[in-house]
Amino acid sequence: MKKNSQITEKESSNRKLKKEKIAVHIEIVSDENFAFIAGNTSGGAPYGLTHHEMAELEKENNKTETNSK
Repeated sequence: MKKNSQITEKESSNRKLKKEKIAVHIEIVSDENFAFIAGNTSGGAPYGLTHHEMAELEKENNKTETNSK
């Protein structure tokens, strides 16, 4: 087994590409109640982030980005 210091640049690059390919296939599902539906309960009810919660997160994220510049 290779140690971390023995991982080649090509192997590292291949791992990054695999991660990028995975990220491309993510589908965001929403409806009138949820901005992001993470899943459904065993009874079929959806759960996730509401539009209000998502707006608050985006507002906080924008504030953080502005402060870091």
